[in-house]
Amino acid sequence: MDVDDLLVVASDGGLSALLHPLVILNISDHLTRRRAEAKSHNVTAYGALFGKQAGRVVEIFNSFELLLADGIWDLDFLNTRTEAFKRIFKDQDCLGWYATGSHVTADHLALHRQLLGLNEAPFFLLLDDQAQATREQLPITIFETIVELKDDEQHIHFAPTPYKLASEEAERIGVDHIANVSASAVGGQISAVRQQMQTHASALLMLQERIDVICDFLADIDAGKVQPSPALLRNIKGICSRLPVSQDPRLRAALLMESTDTETVNLLALMTQACDAIKQLTGKMQTIHPGAGKTHFASMMM
Repeated sequence: MDVDDLLVVASDGGLSALLHPLVILNISDHLTRRRAEAKSHNVTAYGALFGKQAGRVVEIFNSFELLLADGIWDLDFLNTRTEAFKRIFKDQDCLGWYATGSHVTADHLALHRQLLGLNEAPFFLLLDDQAQATREQLPITIFETIVELKDDEQHIHFAPTPYKLASEEAERIGVDHIANVSASAVGGQISAVRQQMQTHASALLMLQERIDVICDFLADIDAGKVQPSPALLRNIKGICSRLPVSQDPRLRAALLMESTDTETVNLLALMTQACDAIKQLTGKMQTIHPGAGKTHFASMMM
């Protein structure tokens, strides 16, 4: 079905969204697996969006796949997955759904109407899977639900919502790794997202170098190797005064959480390598002893 211009309208409701990279990675992975299973690029991925809303700000943290048959959602599956998510993330809820495609169609509106019973104003995220990797902006559009009463009938429209990327340390590490892999996979083409990440990384490295110079200078003054310069010390004092206060327990808790997430990601990587090594060892043992069972392998490894 072709796009209907009446499906998408402008909105000045002041709503904004924060989109986490994990959602983009999940959708891309979902679409890639669907294409591999169907051995065709003419497929569409559908799923649910999970996050929280505070006033006019919506933050989308995660997503999961949804089951669809003959244009009808499996609402029992959606409710089961939502309850499982809410047991872990108690302050989050199902905010809407996503799909892949180049434009909004009447089919999207029909699917959207089915979710109005679960959420009176669900959000719709559309990822353009036909977009070029070198475009400046992400091929993603987030729509809010606009309900209009006309001639005693309820009309549903989509309205684009501005969004920004929001990420934590663990997500930034994963996105950086994937960006490096994707750049080599597309023949050296670098996306706008990776260019922005490289700019941030270069700025942080330069900042670290300047901080090291200041620390070395102060250490040399304490050791008596360098004569103190009042002008330079005043400048350093001014820089320190402009820094945010780091004694806030909430900030320290957030930094500790991000550090824990980073260490967890590193530990998972090591565990994955260990599992792969065990798998290879098991395969070799089965080749050498094809008739042996697990108990035999365990006794030989002890």
